[in-house]
Amino acid sequence: MKNKTIWRILCIIICIFFIYKHFDFDLNKAKGCFSDIVLDKYKEATFDELIICKDLENYRYDIRDNRNNISIANKLLDYFKNLEIVEIQHSDIPKGSFINKLYTISFKQSKTYNDLVIYVLNEEYLMISQSVLVKKIDEKKKIITYEDVCDGIQRYRIINSKLDLDYIEKVFLSLNKR
Repeated sequence: MKNKTIWRILCIIICIFFIYKHFDFDLNKAKGCFSDIVLDKYKEATFDELIICKDLENYRYDIRDNRNNISIANKLLDYFKNLEIVEIQHSDIPKGSFINKLYTISFKQSKTYNDLVIYVLNEEYLMISQSVLVKKIDEKKKIITYEDVCDGIQRYRIINSKLDLDYIEKVFLSLNKR
């Protein structure tokens, strides 16, 4: 009788383990509007520098930037602000997307040295890297230090639409070649 009970409990534990591994039960995943999830970390959401790197064939790149006209960076950022996204696991992104990413879009704040990098993998998937400098003041020692708060790279799937890659290409072509 005890052996049957032990085997039943063991089978139930194994079943729960496989169900947990097969389905995604991560309740801490971020889901919502791009501006709420990503841009909340920036005190100033104004970026004054935009760099876009387009991945070409055979590990070649075309890099373009804009440091003079912040309206282009703001228009592109406004486009991303309205996207509804959900955080996903590395394994949820289609194979080959990391190697064949389309664009790397870098928004920079020259005064605060904060960065926001968006990797456009395809019409549905993004990876985002954020770097925010936090100023710390030690009144006793009269020292100011800056700490780079970087969350690593988060992966997202766009859930309310698909990216307009033609629009991103149009913005890319409007920038200055490096």
